[in-house]
Amino acid sequence: MKKSVFLIGVFVLSVLSVSAQNKAKGKEVKTSTPSYSSAYMLGAAVTRNLSEYQFTKEEIQQLIKGFTDGMQKKLNYKEVINYEKVNNFINEKKNLNVNKNKKDGENYLSNMSKEKGAKKLDGGLVMISSNEGTGDIPLSTDVVRVNYNGYFINGNTFDSSYKRGEPVDVTLNQVIPCWTKALTNMRVGSKARIGCPSDLAYGDNGIDPVIPGGSTLIFDVELLDIVRSTDTVTVSTSTSIAQDVSSSTESNANSGNKKE
Repeated sequence: MKKSVFLIGVFVLSVLSVSAQNKAKGKEVKTSTPSYSSAYMLGAAVTRNLSEYQFTKEEIQQLIKGFTDGMQKKLNYKEVINYEKVNNFINEKKNLNVNKNKKDGENYLSNMSKEKGAKKLDGGLVMISSNEGTGDIPLSTDVVRVNYNGYFINGNTFDSSYKRGEPVDVTLNQVIPCWTKALTNMRVGSKARIGCPSDLAYGDNGIDPVIPGGSTLIFDVELLDIVRSTDTVTVSTSTSIAQDVSSSTESNANSGNKKE
């Protein structure tokens, strides 16, 4: 069982992740690159989920040797591979990355909180309004219509309703806690930049392969409307903002009548 889980997790998902990520963004997957052989591209695909672990040069050499020996059938898998040890090794690498991502994110949000007009909310969330709307402030149980760009602290975009060409409707108690907190502090018509610490986004696990564990996420959000009739609304399941229903959501959500 451990063998199957590991091989599927490292090899198969690595090969498929490029296709899965592009499909999630609604893009066509390019099936050929004239300058590279299919075998080379397969080898590159295998490394996709491993490259984030920041292996040392010595470890990379051992990875290549293990891969080569395995491909040339120079080893006995049962004698060579201790899957528990391999999984522990991967988890150690993953934890190092998570801690680094969280530290980098904390530094970014610290600087962001010093910008003009910045407001810091509970949990370390930072908001900077670029336009103050005059409409209602939604409750956490409301369905709202928004446009947004989502990107990492290095500026790379991972999701955008603008690029898809249409806004999305979301129920505020079914999204990541960062969105619940931020949008229940905005009036309709407002635009803001939101800095989400990982604990209010996807935590240490992230969403493989799109969002690495421990990632601080930045959103440029425009609150367009409050949609009060959920009967006619399809709730967004966009990767960047959807919250797994099994995950904990914000417990101190706003209650009572709508704020004016």
